[in-house]
Amino acid sequence: MTKLGKILLLIIFIGSLVAGLYYTGFLNTETFASVKKTVLEKIDNKKMNSEPVEAEIESESEASYAELVYTEGEVYKLRDEKPIQIEEGEIINKSDELKTNSNSKAEIIFFDNSRIRLAENTRIKIESMIDKEIIIKLIEGEVYNRVMTNDKRNYQIYYNDLISSALGTAFSLSSQDKKINIKVFESKVGVDYDENHRELDAGELLEIAKETREVTKMEMDLESELNNDFFKWNKQMDEDNDFEISIFEDNETEEKDEEDTGDKNITASIDGVNVSWQTDLKPNNGFKIIWSKEPKPSYPIRYSDKYFYYKNPEVRSGKIDNFDGDGKYYVRVCVYQNSVCKKYSNEVTTYLGNNTEKEEGESNTVNSITLNLEGSTANWSVDGYSPKGYKLLWSKNPKPSYPTRAGDKYAYYSNPNSRSGEVDLFDGPGTYYVRVCEYLGGKCGLYSNQVTVELGTAGNDEVVNSINLTVNADTASWSVDGYSPKGYKLLWSKNPEPTYPTRSGDKYSYLSNPDTRSGSLHAFDGPGTYYIRVCEYLGGACGVYSNQVTVELD
Repeated sequence: MTKLGKILLLIIFIGSLVAGLYYTGFLNTETFASVKKTVLEKIDNKKMNSEPVEAEIESESEASYAELVYTEGEVYKLRDEKPIQIEEGEIINKSDELKTNSNSKAEIIFFDNSRIRLAENTRIKIESMIDKEIIIKLIEGEVYNRVMTNDKRNYQIYYNDLISSALGTAFSLSSQDKKINIKVFESKVGVDYDENHRELDAGELLEIAKETREVTKMEMDLESELNNDFFKWNKQMDEDNDFEISIFEDNETEEKDEEDTGDKNITASIDGVNVSWQTDLKPNNGFKIIWSKEPKPSYPIRYSDKYFYYKNPEVRSGKIDNFDGDGKYYVRVCVYQNSVCKKYSNEVTTYLGNNTEKEEGESNTVNSITLNLEGSTANWSVDGYSPKGYKLLWSKNPKPSYPTRAGDKYAYYSNPNSRSGEVDLFDGPGTYYVRVCEYLGGKCGLYSNQVTVELGTAGNDEVVNSINLTVNADTASWSVDGYSPKGYKLLWSKNPEPTYPTRSGDKYSYLSNPDTRSGSLHAFDGPGTYYIRVCEYLGGACGVYSNQVTVELD
């Protein structure tokens, strides 16, 4: 079929689909017009650029993932509208829906270190998560977004037909009974609604009435925000991770800080991870150490940069780490005043981690990888050199690969000299298929041979044969014949045989230490008789359960 024929078929198909949704009531007039306009523009662009229409779909193959790194209260992943309680460490993928209950909060970190935090009674869906974009749907509630700067990646979150777009910023989006609020705490946010576009600066609030669509733009009440429990939590989380919210910085010394720094200098030196500097400047807002594997690290940071902020103007030293894997890092120190770097030091370099420099004459090519297993330990030898390191992959399905399929797991070893790693029984006891691959950044190159290993079965040390439970008042204690590397789940309910994943009416406490042998109970469902069990935790599910014990809790 010719290129023109493909384009005409695509126009007919999409037009029929959109029209069908419109006439059945799934799209309102404004959304219908917007979709129609977008489709025609994309098709027109394809024709002008003489590109195949299907090329855009192929370019989205490099999917990425996120991780649930903080929970407070109960957090759920929805599967066919059924809530499954999840915990810290859960991998979040495209199309996943997450929900918090009352008195619950959660934080998710994406592959580029951007973060989204959920307030209580909030529900979101991950619509897209690839190299060029992260798109999130807010279904209900409130979220706070901390987005890393990246000119090549678009971060969007939307509610119905309102879209908020950010590039290196901090902002919140909330859906209340009668209105939608967008608040910007750092940098800028673009907001698209009803075919209109507005840009909000740090410290501004946009309020849209749901029924009338009346729009109000105003300055945020900073004192009110500082008394808001959800924002106070986000502010503390940002500070703990060295992120700033510049609208709250003390501006009393602003005029004093505007002095000319022209002839004054700052000089940096480095020894391993230790950075020190000297300066004849007198900054009131301290210093930033900025480092990267790319030359001239700067602030605001690029996607490949990292920084530490030292508020004390008397500080003259700090430390860095190999956040982007082992190798050569470029480092600068800047004098920080009024939310910008006023003056940069000279640039210094250092090698972090193990020696990552290849032998003279060795090319960045892997010819072969040979893998063998000793229990849960994988060892491999390499003919060649992989500058970005290796992915260790394992699954209950043959030929585990990266990007991962459902049921695969990986561990990333960024050091090109890594030659061993550990696998675990994340999908329960059984036979696992294991491979190692040369990592090319976003995908694998050459794969090793495939080997199999039995994990969590008879003859393996990581197996639980039985658990014996006793309960005294509100304390549960247990003994174990065997070993559970991922620890235990203590489960209780007013319904017999509490399980994990939990049913409605069940509660659990996760004890991740394999040596833990006791846990506390409370009457979360009111006074009465509770059924108690402990289980071996396998990661996402329970293995062996203990006997069941009943107890009266007040």
